[in-house]
Amino acid sequence: MEYVPRLVDAMVAGQIEAAGAVLVRGPKGCGKTETGRRHSRSELAVEDTPSLRAAMAAEPRLLLQGDTPRLIDEWQIQPGLWNAVRREVDRRRAKGQFILTGSSTPREQADESRHSGVGRFGLVDMRTMSWRELGWSDASHAWGARRDPAKVRRALESLARNVATEVSAKALARDAGGADGPLADQTIAEYLEAFHALMVVEDLPAWNTHIRSSARLRKRPKRHLADPSLCCAALGLTPPQLLADLEYTGLLFESAAVHDLRVYAAAGRGRVSHYRDSNGLEVDAVVEFPGSAWAAFEVRLGFGAADQAAESLKRFAANIDQTRMGAPSALVVITGSGLAHTRPDGVHVAPLGCLG
Repeated sequence: MEYVPRLVDAMVAGQIEAAGAVLVRGPKGCGKTETGRRHSRSELAVEDTPSLRAAMAAEPRLLLQGDTPRLIDEWQIQPGLWNAVRREVDRRRAKGQFILTGSSTPREQADESRHSGVGRFGLVDMRTMSWRELGWSDASHAWGARRDPAKVRRALESLARNVATEVSAKALARDAGGADGPLADQTIAEYLEAFHALMVVEDLPAWNTHIRSSARLRKRPKRHLADPSLCCAALGLTPPQLLADLEYTGLLFESAAVHDLRVYAAAGRGRVSHYRDSNGLEVDAVVEFPGSAWAAFEVRLGFGAADQAAESLKRFAANIDQTRMGAPSALVVITGSGLAHTRPDGVHVAPLGCLG
């Protein structure tokens, strides 16, 4: 299959020029290996190297020999490779020596000897492809112990049902409970930790900023899976079922918009969060860039809801202390259809496919 260029390619290339090694991390199936191959000149496939354990015990440096940048795919299967790469980067004193890809993070308590990599490793977080880029497993390393598959599935289904909401861990435990009642607090906490380690879940943090009113900012994150399609897969939803529940489909669309905003924001070193205060004022996404530039987004599946969303964005902007934050670079309503345009009040309206 032909490789489809992605925004993350420029981020990987930039880190190769800036650091001795680059860590590309993201959920399984998002394309880390193929992207790593595009930027490398040799490869060590950790999962497909039977003699790797013996080589690690004898002389790890032999595994690192090859044209550079050298791709080390699924490095976390053999965590000792991290320190071996770090030492080799220190020895060579050159940029762009290694690209490490991985879809999970070894449990820190099981690998206390692993060096942080500060100063040697550049980091690129990779996500599944955005709408614009598209043109239209095993969890054992994260769990640390075998878990009840039925409970794990119910927890994932609960996250899928509550996508793009601020559902609490206790509520997830109740929702995921079976005949024996809610999952234990410790159990749901461990499941959420593992889902995050596998990068299956990527919560959207609350925006912490200066506001003019006396309202209190809510700090609970919104729950999102790595890709909204995982929600449909977890719940077994079909197109007719989605059409029959447009409220839930609207939450899925919000999750899709947040996913794409994260992809585009990351290309400019930006970050994405959401806003809600005690007065009930909400904004689905706020994107901040270095240098204090920021923009706010409301997501509406139906094009006809743009007027209400635009008014909400204007109330939000008026509530921000712009003497400290500066004026927003843009206020945008993201829709599922229609033509992109700028309203007379300055609020932009754009279908999701136009964002890139």
